[in-house]
Amino acid sequence: MAVQFIFGGSGRGKTYFLQHKIMEEAVNNPKKDYIMIVPEQFTMQTQKDMIKISPGHGIMNIDVQSFVRLAFRVFSETGAGNLPVLDDLGKIMILKKVLGQKKDELKYFGRNINKDGYISEIKSFMSELIQYGADEDEIERMIKASEKKPVLKYKLQDMSVAFKSFKEYIEKNYITSEELLSVFADVVSQSELLKGAVICLDGFTGFTPLQYRLLRELIKTAEMVYVTVTADDRESVINKGKNYQLFFMSRKTVHNIRQIASETGVEVLDDIWTGKEISQTRFGESEELEWLERNLFRYPYKRYNKKNEVPDISCHVLKYAEDEVDFVVQKIKGLLVGGCRYRDIAIVAGSLETYGSIIEHSMKKAGIACFVDQKRGVQSSVPVRAIDALLQIIIKDFAYEDVMDYLKSCLSWTSDSQNDILDNYLLATGIRGFKSWNREWNTAYAYRRMTDESKDFANGVVENVRLGVLENLSELYEKTAKGKHTVREYAASLFEFFERQHFYEKLMEFADEYEENENFDMASEYRQLYGMVIEVFEKLVSLMGDEEMSLKEFKDILDVGFSEARIGVIPPGIDQVMAGDMSRTRISNIKYLFLVGANSSNIPKGNGSGGIISESERNFLAENEFELAPTARQQVYTEQFYLYLNLTKPSKHLYITYCDSERDGSVNEPSYIISRINKIFPSVSVKFEERKQSEENAWSDDEGKKYLIAGLRNGDFSDKKWQEIYNCYFDSEENKKTLDNILTAAFFKENKSSISKKIAKSLYPENLRGSTSQLERYAACAFSYFMQYGLKLQERQEHTIEAYDIGNIVHDALDMYTKILLAGNRRWQDVDKKEQEKIAGECVEKAVSLCKDGIMRDTSRNQYMIKRIHNVVNKTIWAISKQMGQGSFDTIESELIFETVGKAKETDEELIKLVGKIDRLDGFSDGSKDYVRVVDYKTGNKELSLSELYYGLQMQLVIYLKASIDKKSKAEKIVVPAGMLYYRIKDPILNEKVTPENFEQKTLESLAMNGLVNGDFPMLEGSDRNLEQNNGVYQPDYVSSVSNIETGKKGQLKKSSGVTNTDCLNELIKFTEKKVVDMSEEILDGKTLVNPYKTNESQPKSACMYCAFRSVCRFDSRLYGNDYRVFEKLSDDDVMRIIHGELSEEE
Repeated sequence: MAVQFIFGGSGRGKTYFLQHKIMEEAVNNPKKDYIMIVPEQFTMQTQKDMIKISPGHGIMNIDVQSFVRLAFRVFSETGAGNLPVLDDLGKIMILKKVLGQKKDELKYFGRNINKDGYISEIKSFMSELIQYGADEDEIERMIKASEKKPVLKYKLQDMSVAFKSFKEYIEKNYITSEELLSVFADVVSQSELLKGAVICLDGFTGFTPLQYRLLRELIKTAEMVYVTVTADDRESVINKGKNYQLFFMSRKTVHNIRQIASETGVEVLDDIWTGKEISQTRFGESEELEWLERNLFRYPYKRYNKKNEVPDISCHVLKYAEDEVDFVVQKIKGLLVGGCRYRDIAIVAGSLETYGSIIEHSMKKAGIACFVDQKRGVQSSVPVRAIDALLQIIIKDFAYEDVMDYLKSCLSWTSDSQNDILDNYLLATGIRGFKSWNREWNTAYAYRRMTDESKDFANGVVENVRLGVLENLSELYEKTAKGKHTVREYAASLFEFFERQHFYEKLMEFADEYEENENFDMASEYRQLYGMVIEVFEKLVSLMGDEEMSLKEFKDILDVGFSEARIGVIPPGIDQVMAGDMSRTRISNIKYLFLVGANSSNIPKGNGSGGIISESERNFLAENEFELAPTARQQVYTEQFYLYLNLTKPSKHLYITYCDSERDGSVNEPSYIISRINKIFPSVSVKFEERKQSEENAWSDDEGKKYLIAGLRNGDFSDKKWQEIYNCYFDSEENKKTLDNILTAAFFKENKSSISKKIAKSLYPENLRGSTSQLERYAACAFSYFMQYGLKLQERQEHTIEAYDIGNIVHDALDMYTKILLAGNRRWQDVDKKEQEKIAGECVEKAVSLCKDGIMRDTSRNQYMIKRIHNVVNKTIWAISKQMGQGSFDTIESELIFETVGKAKETDEELIKLVGKIDRLDGFSDGSKDYVRVVDYKTGNKELSLSELYYGLQMQLVIYLKASIDKKSKAEKIVVPAGMLYYRIKDPILNEKVTPENFEQKTLESLAMNGLVNGDFPMLEGSDRNLEQNNGVYQPDYVSSVSNIETGKKGQLKKSSGVTNTDCLNELIKFTEKKVVDMSEEILDGKTLVNPYKTNESQPKSACMYCAFRSVCRFDSRLYGNDYRVFEKLSDDDVMRIIHGELSEEE
């Protein structure tokens, strides 16, 4: 029995020497067993290497194993280890169960165990404790040592509960994967396979306490044990050294194995050192890379001053991570042109989480064969999300979101169009609950705006899907929804459901489809998914099959299982670029290495292992001589070692890249490795790569297209490069179609849209009919009008309370209140405040009940909104009563319905019939004349703007005023327009200092109406009697609480006051009538231009701001031909002057 170490630096032939030595011995000793033990992820590559160097391309008496695989081999020989091995998935499930039962005992863990990922953190710490030989007694010692650290003490006490409960649950039924090696160590001496065998340990950077225990037994049993160790021949390997030294882990390994050999009486043979001659290493062709291996992370190091340039090592900085990977892609393309194979290239990422998907996408796009060594979680996969939605349907009793998530999944039987119709219906009605799904639905309210034909079609689809859902889900619902059932019963019910739904066949169809599209990674994933899902169910049944629980408890444990399940994608080909991380990925025999993501945020990785216990707590335990996984500081040194191993992998060139920016604009710093390289190689400077402007990239397929498009658009004929690319495309028959598409893209211009009069006539069969707001929509953008009122597209209705619903309730309540006054022949000011609030309260309650079938009473939030509505309505009625009492006007009508017709000037043909409701019509009479004003209630901050009126954006009040005049003109009296006003419904917050004496007045002033009042006698005084003139002047410094009117120091009306005269109001009416006719003619002529407006104010408004059709029109002001109609802000005087001029020209 003997032990022998094989030493050498990275790339200096340790593995090569060992493999050839063992192969030679195995050929000469065919009856002797040779066992090569390597890390799990290296077994396949090692087997390939051994077969390759074998004279007969076979390895009959050489066995390549990992520790775990060898354990099972010995168990099958000795009969030991007959308990099932519990993997991480099983541990997670059991911990979820036992910790749920012990929740009340857990002082620290208890409040966190339902957080995503927390059970996994507990599992990791428990595995760490087992791996490092800790048992219940050791945990108790940790607790005693932590007396003065209460938080750590609570954590360890909870961990003790978890550890003990877990052990009790699995006792005599399972062993953990960590305990496997302990059981293996106990039976090594019984194994005939190991007795007299030659054992080789290769590729390890260190060992855990449990592994050292196993090694002790192997060393005592085997004939010979070889151990390869990465070390520097200039440093001692006898003592352990300091943990900050590069080869500390190697020296620790040697120290521990020598100690085991000494304690067991096993001879340690003379050390073997490999790679002393550079020609015997991987660096035979690169002096610079050999220099890097000899000096990286060494103290002191030697600078490389032999050449002015270092051609085999380069550092590059790009803007974003995507740019880094694009740079790598271009470099790989260049290497391939030079005769390189894919397998000669590897990529190592500082953060595979960040770069993995980018590498995968970019390589696939570039047509480069690449394998990204990254396991995928199944929890985020489409099929598992479908299972999640299925269980949520039952747990949450057919909630809308869960039903639609399931029906839109890969397991559903419904089509996309069916799903869309059902989705809209459920969203509009808020239907949920198995009982509701079990009775026929009344679709009248949801489909009230549809034509009869559309209504019948949608109703048929919804009913068919409803029946289909019941047919497919009823059995599962009835078996699992109520009460508690065993895990076995839940799993059986779900498995039966999968069988009925042909779950497996559907996944295979998806896999076939992915294969047809050459997406082999996704095809492989879908082929494994069904087995993975069933494995999770089987694991759950085997662990706790007869335990009863609710469906929610079952789903929680199942979710934890899915969160741990991973799909390992096997490399589909031999010749491919390998991409992975620094510690896990096996890279060998490569010529070119790209280290991407060499940023300080990735290298060093920082403290990613803290988990349940913090870094300071981990340090405390280490100081008290409790051995656990490395601390953050120790991990940095470990990472240096892995970095050294990776950077010394290539034999020809090392590329290092990093990015200087994140997508959010934050700055990225380079990793310390950049400065280390620069110190060793002073002539290696960081190259700033302008990816999109480089000539090399311009000739690549994707970048070439972008370069050509930019050149065509800019028309820069001094740049010959894009013209050469154009000629290449033009001369190629294969690329002619591509060139046509590029030319179309480069000179893209949005077509001006319109429809024929014939189509317009079919859309508007008789004449236009609608509200003023519809025409205002047309004035804002013709295309938006066409979408909403021509094609009758609608936004999705939602069974929820929106801002406009609140407005409708307030409007309805005010209308009810007003009609009660009119019915009783009472004026606003005749009702005292107490009675106001009583009547108003009844009106609000009735309006709330009528709103969407009483939805307002569904939630506490809505109940609070009802209280606020009461307050606002009370304040509004109080203010209106005060305003009405200050003048001569009385309310004549509430919610007055009107129709007004717009006719063509020349033919007198009826073009449009405008319909609407006037919120409030006020008036008074002096005997010979009736004076009328219209008031419109607004819940927003609406103000009358004559500038917007001129552009057609705010015609409502003028049209209302015209309609009220027409209605009153049927009497014999002359009807005079007295004003048009907005009343802004609100509960004002007074920003200025108020006193009890002026509080009421200031409140009324803040609630004053906004608009235009006719200043001709007697209408101004009729609006507010405080505006009566005395010797030709008004009361000085007066602020009206009725409308937006103020006077100056000398009693003159301020320019900002909303006062006009009869002539101006009549001109506004006449102009608006003309505007309505002009717009109507354009609509009927088929004008559907995408022509949104935009104001030129400091805070501009535009038609696109809240438009529901932005995704349809594709308007983009950055594209040629897509221009806003800019509306200049006009003063009231300018508007009246322009309108007067236009009307004069008409006459």
